[in-house]
Amino acid sequence: MVHTDHLPASIIRFSMVYGPGDWRDMLKLVRLYKKGLYPKVGNRPKLTPLIHVRDAVAGLILAYEKARIGQVYFLTNESPEKFDDIRQYIARGLGMKRPVLYVPEWMALAGASLIETVCRFAGKVPPVTRNNIRSTLADRVFSMEKSVSDLGFATRIPADQGIIDTVKWYRQQGGYRKMGKEREVFGVTYDRYVLIQLHRELTRQLNLSRIVEMPSHGAKAAGSLYSIGFAMAGCNVTLVNPEVTMLAKWDDIGQTDRMTYREKIDPCRTPFETDAFDLAWNFVTWTELEKPDRYLQEMKRISRKYILLVTCNNFQPGYPWHRFLHYWYGFHWNHGQIKYNHITTVRKLFKQSGITVTESGAVDTPGWPDPSGPRDVRLHRRYGSRDPRLRSIPDWEVPIIEYVKSNTYPGWMKKLGKWDMLFRKGVFKLPLSHLFYVLGEKSDD
Repeated sequence: MVHTDHLPASIIRFSMVYGPGDWRDMLKLVRLYKKGLYPKVGNRPKLTPLIHVRDAVAGLILAYEKARIGQVYFLTNESPEKFDDIRQYIARGLGMKRPVLYVPEWMALAGASLIETVCRFAGKVPPVTRNNIRSTLADRVFSMEKSVSDLGFATRIPADQGIIDTVKWYRQQGGYRKMGKEREVFGVTYDRYVLIQLHRELTRQLNLSRIVEMPSHGAKAAGSLYSIGFAMAGCNVTLVNPEVTMLAKWDDIGQTDRMTYREKIDPCRTPFETDAFDLAWNFVTWTELEKPDRYLQEMKRISRKYILLVTCNNFQPGYPWHRFLHYWYGFHWNHGQIKYNHITTVRKLFKQSGITVTESGAVDTPGWPDPSGPRDVRLHRRYGSRDPRLRSIPDWEVPIIEYVKSNTYPGWMKKLGKWDMLFRKGVFKLPLSHLFYVLGEKSDD
């Protein structure tokens, strides 16, 4: 386009950009190392070009000031890093050492071929492919000669320092502090599936395109993934105060381009413009806020038209048992203000806030109650400290991500979901529903 249309522009290309705020490539490598899945494949150096985000920004500023029109500039470190050296820097940043498994190249390629074959028959996306292996084995070396001569560009942050600092930043965010492995149970996977169906239906029904989820942290499950249904339906999503360790999963399902996020925002006093979004919504966690009425007024202000709250349903038999377990084990109640877990109370709150309720009902109705069990007790013991300084976030394994990637869902889930969505409106499903929702429309005044 620059060449054919004679645009007065220059092209800037980067190698792999990493640093604080990167929840994609480097985080994946760190997670692999923590799991002991960062082997030494073959004996080639596997040269990998990198650039720290601060050096990348400095290069963009130089390009803005000095780049020649129509030229292409590549920004990267002066010399690429050996893939095995990156592993060592990650280990130093984590303060831990894992045994390194050596895998011959032929064995890695054969294993990837087998994985591809099995996943093809299973209808799933393979976690690793032969192309992945070949790409990792290849040396990638790029010339910065033009960037140095024209722009005067030079990197300031060496890879070892940059990677170690990035890993430490992950730990400061809670991503690797006292992190334990947790897998979401099938009931949580089902409620995520139903949410995806609800979001698709609302997007079609209300002609939505801009969504904000505020706040977007999790409740006994991985946070910041509840809005993927809106993104899959074609909406642009803004996440407020997300669990940043979960953002890499948006990349796993190919929806990163539809997601942005904002941190350290007061949900009752946001910097967003009035009518900035088509719909403002939350999943469960709004009841944790000190002033839900003030929060709802802010949701009304930043939404052009619609407000949606999905909330835990206390009108089901699992709730008294949940309360009893908190009492028996002495866990403090960290599931928000109880009175807002009733659909009539939320409907009244909408009315008091000048929001007309256009639809309400029950979803996530699998046919069994929503009781707390050993899993919930374990989560409270490990991660539910009353002291925020001692809290941490589990390393969540989220099965719905694999289903979304392959676009293949269990038959029971699809059949149950159809019934759940068909009879979602109204209150007759409340006695067995785990969640209820209230959708409202702001008035024109």
